[in-house]
Amino acid sequence: MSTWHLIGSGDGEVVCRAGEKIVRFNKRPDSEERWDLNVCNGKLAGENRPFSVDGVEPVHGFATLLRDNAEKLKEQLGTRPSSGLATLFTLYNAGLTVRLSRMNLLPSIIRPMNLGARVPVPCTFHNWLGERRVALPIVNALRWPGFWLSEDQSYGAGSINPYSLLTALSDLERSEGQKLIAELEHVATQQWIEHGTQEAIRKLEPLFFLSRSETTTPNWWLYDHAASHGMSQILHQLARAQQALWLRS
Repeated sequence: MSTWHLIGSGDGEVVCRAGEKIVRFNKRPDSEERWDLNVCNGKLAGENRPFSVDGVEPVHGFATLLRDNAEKLKEQLGTRPSSGLATLFTLYNAGLTVRLSRMNLLPSIIRPMNLGARVPVPCTFHNWLGERRVALPIVNALRWPGFWLSEDQSYGAGSINPYSLLTALSDLERSEGQKLIAELEHVATQQWIEHGTQEAIRKLEPLFFLSRSETTTPNWWLYDHAASHGMSQILHQLARAQQALWLRS
């Protein structure tokens, strides 16, 4: 049985082994990168469906299975899953051997300086904390060393509960919110672990992604360059805490 090697767009080395089937995402037809299966965002492909699939079919009816798995994941995430996560679960649920490279389900949400004020960062339409949450139970059944985040080397103890403060972010005036983000981005992972639970982290997930069905958002920090830096740091700290709490359970 072939191994299906999912290659994302993140950092890291890629070593393709003989006999592997290569899966890539959102590649143009004229791409020089080799792939056996290309899964594209339907909108990017100019199609009125969540995904466009081209290449070798891993199992019969793969496109339908991909759509069905994406709908199930959407219920767990509160928003449409990324192409990578939907493909991963479709292959895994079909009993296929899966390997992953350049894909840790935590892309940068930092806004580039040259991005227009009303233009969203594309990856902020996905719930990355949620994607890592639903992936954690199956990670050990996969060949996915790049999933695990390195430990934060900074340590700090404090009596404040960063979760209660971050939960209140949406209720603050923008200037006060900016101050809070600047404060919380320096809270060490250890404090997030000490005060955290998986449920507490889950409740914070909506702060880090945009709704596809609304034209306005309360998550102004995802459109603010400086605030997006701070929230990116907080997102990584929460992901490390989520990982540590899972490993302890």
